Amino acid sequence: YFSGWTRDVWYTKSLGRGELADSLLLSRKLKNIVSRVRRVNKCAFNEAYNFKGILAGGFLHSMSEVLPRGGLLTPLKTTVNLRAARGEGESTLLVLTSAGEALKDLSVTITADTPDAPVATLERLECINLLESPILQLPLAPEGNTNYFDVCLPLANGEKFDIAKQSNQPILVSLQSRNDTPAGVYNYTISVKLGSKNVMQMPLSLKVEKF
Repeated sequence: YFSGWTRDVWYTKSLGRGELADSLLLSRKLKNIVSRVRRVNKCAFNEAYNFKGILAGGFLHSMSEVLPRGGLLTPLKTTVNLRAARGEGESTLLVLTSAGEALKDLSVTITADTPDAPVATLERLECINLLESPILQLPLAPEGNTNYFDVCLPLANGEKFDIAKQSNQPILVSLQSRNDTPAGVYNYTISVKLGSKNVMQMPLSLKVEKF
């Protein structure tokens, strides 16, 4: 968000502090190291679902940071058990990772395995590009000219999308219970297709509490 000279002034002579700049820079360097190491070791393909070494899939916490390219910063899970009160919603991230080739005509479908289950929706995260700006802003984000996942686009069951090579595609999976949803555990199955071929099936559950 800062252009060069305004960033320097903020951290050295204005309201900012040099320690803050150093800590943010160290954090970004460590994040890049972790991302590179996990990408080189193909951690996503070893931790969760792996289709022939070309597509990996698994779950992350809904607030996890996902880089468009590079290794995931935290391990993937093969299943998620969510909890919510009546009238509340919960969500998780389904992350699909490609290897050395671009993948076309991918689709995701979520189906409820339990009667009267809370409504499930899918949203595909899309990137925005943060550009350098001469306008003075708080240094709460990395410098510009970088892509970050920020926009959620509705994704219908079975809707096709593509993934570039060596890229991550997060999909927000949300479950919304009603005020009169009976308490209990509701099970779902998430299916991932490549073209017409079903390549992954992942279990997901939501426990609705009595309150």
